[in-house]
Amino acid sequence: PFLMLLLAAPLALRIQRGGAMISMGAALFIMVIFYSVTAFVSALGRGGVLPPLVAAWLPNAVFLLVGVYLVRKYI
Repeated sequence: PFLMLLLAAPLALRIQRGGAMISMGAALFIMVIFYSVTAFVSALGRGGVLPPLVAAWLPNAVFLLVGVYLVRKYI
């Protein structure tokens, strides 16, 4: 939940032409991308391509970095 907040807050604060519907669509898109990346990396971990610890934390680390970048850029 914290990562979603970190990603959604800067996007929601940006002024856009589409209004609330565009912001909600962007939040939904980010959520789907996050869970897709999590499922993909988890499958890599179960398959032995990545160590389990790396597979568990890689999506969180990547999205944390993206969230920090967005916060620094837009807020």
